[in-house]
Amino acid sequence: MDKIINLFNQSQLSITGVEKVKNVSPSEIIIEVDGQTLLILGTNLEVQTLDLENSSLSINGLITCIKYSTKKPSLLKRIFK
Repeated sequence: MDKIINLFNQSQLSITGVEKVKNVSPSEIIIEVDGQTLLILGTNLEVQTLDLENSSLSINGLITCIKYSTKKPSLLKRIFK
């Protein structure tokens, strides 16, 4: 499946190809896209729409970083943010 990432004015993000949502917090959202982990960092992050049937996700908030990672964040790092 194709994945498309659209960022508008650093405040609206839409992603297709989403397989799984792993973590959601106001400062960090972690999702799985085509077997890879995608880390989205920012402030006041909110999931606006999530449609796993169509593999799409949209996020609002101040987005400061979008990063692919093949490594999973450690459990301690996720607990002590």
